[in-house]
Amino acid sequence: MKGNHICGIRESQPHRTYRRRILGKHRSGIGSSIFAPLALGLTSLVGGSISLAAATSGDETARAQWRDTIIRMQTPDVGCYQAKFPSTLWEAIPCRTLSPHTHTHPTPRISSSGQGQIVGNGNDYTLAATGLITETVGSFPSVSGVTIESSVGVPSFGGGGILGRNEYTLQVNTNDNTTTSACSGGGSGCTVWQQFIYSTDYETKGSAAVFIQYWLLNYGASCPSGYTSSDGSCYRNSSYVTAPDVAITSLESLKMTGTASPGGNDSVTFTDGTSAYSVTASDSVLGIGSVWRDSEFNVVGDGGGSEAILNQGTAITVHVEVSDGSTSAPTCISNEGTTGETNNLTLGSCTAASGTTPSIQFTESWSGTTDSSTMTEGTRYILGGGQITTYKGFGTAFIGSMSPAKMSDGLTYYSFFDLKGTGVAEGVVALSGFTSDPGQGWLGSATAVGVTKTAPSATYSYSSGVATWTWATEFGFTGSGTTAVKITHQ
Repeated sequence: MKGNHICGIRESQPHRTYRRRILGKHRSGIGSSIFAPLALGLTSLVGGSISLAAATSGDETARAQWRDTIIRMQTPDVGCYQAKFPSTLWEAIPCRTLSPHTHTHPTPRISSSGQGQIVGNGNDYTLAATGLITETVGSFPSVSGVTIESSVGVPSFGGGGILGRNEYTLQVNTNDNTTTSACSGGGSGCTVWQQFIYSTDYETKGSAAVFIQYWLLNYGASCPSGYTSSDGSCYRNSSYVTAPDVAITSLESLKMTGTASPGGNDSVTFTDGTSAYSVTASDSVLGIGSVWRDSEFNVVGDGGGSEAILNQGTAITVHVEVSDGSTSAPTCISNEGTTGETNNLTLGSCTAASGTTPSIQFTESWSGTTDSSTMTEGTRYILGGGQITTYKGFGTAFIGSMSPAKMSDGLTYYSFFDLKGTGVAEGVVALSGFTSDPGQGWLGSATAVGVTKTAPSATYSYSSGVATWTWATEFGFTGSGTTAVKITHQ
């Protein structure tokens, strides 16, 4: 997923792309809506409710029971729906449509020297089912240490996406290696791929979108009616339903479901604790229900191949369960993820379980190393444009010194200072010696004079082997004496 954003403020392209991982010639983008808004002549309701006594008691167990129930409850027909705790009745609401737009294409995946093992863009666990998948439910049964997240652009994908604080997606993704009749008229290598998506700030700031995105990969330049061409592939979107932008700190309360029924309907459902939102559309778009055998689920960047940068100390357990007509345990498959979006965590182990809803479960966490040095602080005043800018701390061949000057992995401290001028007060850390862009999420935190700053709250740049993180507040260097500094990184 990518798009053109600066500091989280959208430019002139309102719709975003949910990227496929790039291996060879596969590309991705965002397409046009295909389903008309639901006419609301009569409210449609199905289901019932859980115990009102339990629901009104403030018991989180009741809310969890409700989420488990509503996430699996079918909507009455094609359209858009919502439900509110404790009711398990789906209420029809207006669908919203998307328009085609110009978008940024990704480029093939590039590994970065010195970068930690990120999750996504192929490097993810997927569930390989025994039979055809009719339903996938993704959840986060355990989340700890999450305090902040930012979606940042990835150079190999063009640097786009919906960028900034608390911008992320939840994605349930199908396998992308099979074909259906939807590929008729396309190239011999055409395959189908479907994504079930929750995306923050998708259409308007402050509102998320829940929808389905459809792909005809390697179809050819001339796409079928209703699709938009994207570098040899074709894409389109379902209608979408608006949902709240949920803070990343509430990740543990979120669930996502994707369903597909051959000859019937497909649906995506998202729950945020006490509300549920769903879109149902015909399976005839791709016919994915006849070929869906693998499922990927995770929290990743918000479009355009972007990366979700989570803070140091983050630990997440991901649970993926399916209905596939079997009770046999599925298989955990590594390096088979299909989305191009990523996060900056490191995958742990994966286990599979049998039962009425076969499942896999795996961990991902922020993993890193801490380097410590002693800074001899210096001060420098520079006059330019009629203004004086003050630098305090360390800068190579500029001010102060660092001992040791190199980190454990051979990187060199390039600068670690406060900058203050008219209307500007910043803290800056720069490291040199990278052979390629490590990405913003390589850094966990930088600590000096008792102040710790984290990567998700920084702005980031990279040029000629030097990676720079800049914060909108100073560390508080005095400009003299010595101080201990620490860099925690992947």
